[in-house]
Amino acid sequence: MRKREKTDPILKNWDEVDDVLRGVAEIDIITNEIVSGYELQIQELREQMKNECAPHLRYKAKLEEELKIFAEAKKDEFIKSKTRFLNFGKVGFRKSTTIKLLKKAEDVIERLKAMEMFGCINTKETINKEALRQFSEDVITTVGCKKNEKDEFWYEADREKVQEFKS
Repeated sequence: MRKREKTDPILKNWDEVDDVLRGVAEIDIITNEIVSGYELQIQELREQMKNECAPHLRYKAKLEEELKIFAEAKKDEFIKSKTRFLNFGKVGFRKSTTIKLLKKAEDVIERLKAMEMFGCINTKETINKEALRQFSEDVITTVGCKKNEKDEFWYEADREKVQEFKS
């Protein structure tokens, strides 16, 4: 079994801890500025991409509509085969089935449950660990979990003060 060796702290006093917190805040400020700069560039590139693609996508939508209108006009040619193979692709018709709710979703779900049609209901069950944390260790153990408690180190560097200090 491995034992974790305890190391002596490098920091010797609270003033040094305060200096480290200042350093952490300065790093946060610098990295936030870098990230903000890149996010702005990304946003500008996305806008540029959208603008460059827009006329092509509008033209594509127009071509798709023309294909649909032509195929609809020639629908009688699709009786034997639902697909027409051409040199540069294929066009055709396929059966599409949709379900339209005539009642509220909650009412439909209740009726599906009453008819024991559970396969028609989507459910996603997950464990609510926040709620489970409120119970005693006995209850938590009974349901097959374990409660671990430990002191977690935390810190908070005051970026605003560091920013004021730098100004």
